[in-house]
Amino acid sequence: MAANDYKYIYTLKSIPKEKSSVIGGKAASLSRMISDLSLPVPSGYVLISDAIENGEVREEALAEISDLITRLSPRHTF
Repeated sequence: MAANDYKYIYTLKSIPKEKSSVIGGKAASLSRMISDLSLPVPSGYVLISDAIENGEVREEALAEISDLITRLSPRHTF
């Protein structure tokens, strides 16, 4: 699964403008610094607020997090 195939996880570079209301202010600012100002910002990932329901992380979001961690660290299993 490619990073842009996730429903609940975005890279700072790939956050669609229409998702700015569910990513939080800091992530939105970092994303704008990258896309609008072309400033050098370290790579990062954002878990959108839709991933949380009743104070718990949705199972589907946990699966995406696990998949992403596995892709980033293939020598480790989580």
